[in-house]
Amino acid sequence: MTKVDIPVVQKWNTGGSDFLMQWSDFVHPLTESQLEIRVASPDYHVFIIENDEVPAGTIQIFRINRTKSTAWIGCFLIDAAQRGKGIGTRGLTLAVSYAVHELEVSRIYMSVYDFNKGAIKCYESCGFKTVSSGRRTNGWNALVMIKQVTR
Repeated sequence: MTKVDIPVVQKWNTGGSDFLMQWSDFVHPLTESQLEIRVASPDYHVFIIENDEVPAGTIQIFRINRTKSTAWIGCFLIDAAQRGKGIGTRGLTLAVSYAVHELEVSRIYMSVYDFNKGAIKCYESCGFKTVSSGRRTNGWNALVMIKQVTR
């Protein structure tokens, strides 16, 4: 992701604070500054997912712990106009591959709210399994999912 992509990602967030909370850890309203800080951070690997060379989504890898061989994937969003085309599955598969081969991790975690059935289906199709759940401060139930990769 580069600064050029920031307005596109902002445009995808049309559902207010609840929608933003579903796919990211950003604070509403999603500002250019929040995204610029994240893109510039060495602690995050921020990617744009493309479909036919057009931005279609975003995904991030963070909380990288080389000692424990773990990382987290999050801030995963597919443009509403692009959903249902397998783009999320392909993007997640590429992010997992990057985490395994470039960051050298073997366990990848993600968190998803239990009502986000489409996301859960995508994550399960990529080999993620639910390992725990818990209620967040907003009252929503979140699942923690993991994919274990043999390197």
